[in-house]
Amino acid sequence: MAEKIAALLTDADGKLKPFYQWKAEVEGIASHYVGPWLRTEYNTAVIRAHNAADWLQFERNRDILPNLRWMPTTSPNPEAEHKRFWSVKLTRPIDDPFWNKHRPGDCWNCKCSLEATDEPPTDIPDDADDEKPQRGLRGNPAKTGQIFDKSHPYFPKNCASCGFNKRKGTITSWLRGGFKVQQYQIATHAE
Repeated sequence: MAEKIAALLTDADGKLKPFYQWKAEVEGIASHYVGPWLRTEYNTAVIRAHNAADWLQFERNRDILPNLRWMPTTSPNPEAEHKRFWSVKLTRPIDDPFWNKHRPGDCWNCKCSLEATDEPPTDIPDDADDEKPQRGLRGNPAKTGQIFDKSHPYFPKNCASCGFNKRKGTITSWLRGGFKVQQYQIATHAE
């Protein structure tokens, strides 16, 4: 969505379109993506924040409840990604390296959870490494302090890969020119 909307910021000559024109052109794109997309972003952010708080509680109680069990999703339409973990009641020590690669909340809108337990660890399914966190959801938010990591589509890899910096006359060059003018005007008014 961001790429499609960014592409509409400028006209065929690379000049910035007026807001009213741009807004009219992106309304169809925004209405298609924004409602469900925003709900997913919101739900995932809240879920991952709860997961981080839960993890900190697990660490505080590890002397009594040293293991974590992967609990089934509460979603009415569960995805298959995590079923291999909750269907076998996967239980691992809290400091097991498994949790560095896999955990509830590493898929968008994941509604699985962990539960602290003193029950013994179970074997890791053979196909565990088949699953990778989805873009933007790597890392344990309790350890990284990030709800969304830098692989999220919001964060470009570098300036060259940023959708606003692909051609001459884009918003980047417009802003650079605009900031120079604004700085000059501020300096002039200050005198």
